Amino acid sequence: MAGRPEIERLEIVSLDGIADKSSPIVRAELKELFESLNETDRKVFILRAKGYTIKEIAESLNVSRTRVRERLSRIKRRIAEYVEL
Repeated sequence: MAGRPEIERLEIVSLDGIADKSSPIVRAELKELFESLNETDRKVFILRAKGYTIKEIAESLNVSRTRVRERLSRIKRRIAEYVEL
């Protein structure tokens, strides 16, 4: 994973830099949704939001690209369900 060593030591602790800091309501809702995801899904979500490719995410998590795509699809469904509430 040349060029992106930070991916190896990723620790998900917050949504800083991803959530819209100008809207506390959106941040609170996004935080609630984010915290409802399991740890691996949170990593996939954050890495994709930071611009990592599916291949880079798969390599960093030691899973197939298909598995990353499945996780992203599940996350998108969860977001869609959450927005509809």
